[in-house]
Amino acid sequence: MEKKISISQIKEVAREAYNEVKEQTGGKNADYIPYLANIDSKLFGLSICLMNGQTINIGDTDYRFGIESCLLYTSPSPRDRSLSR
Repeated sequence: MEKKISISQIKEVAREAYNEVKEQTGGKNADYIPYLANIDSKLFGLSICLMNGQTINIGDTDYRFGIESCLLYTSPSPRDRSLSR
């Protein structure tokens, strides 16, 4: 059975996730990279790019700065089922 979710549901979950972690201030900027050391550590944003090219942006997503690492998650497609066997 194929389960579909709406874009509004994705936006709602993204907003909940953003609100849950936006106040976490542990860690520090990478001071061994001078450019990153000088970025305002209070900046925080979340962007999600959907399969149709639409983006969901929450928080400081218009501020352009370099990032050292990021999380990329893609769910497996039905074609990828053979990879999990």
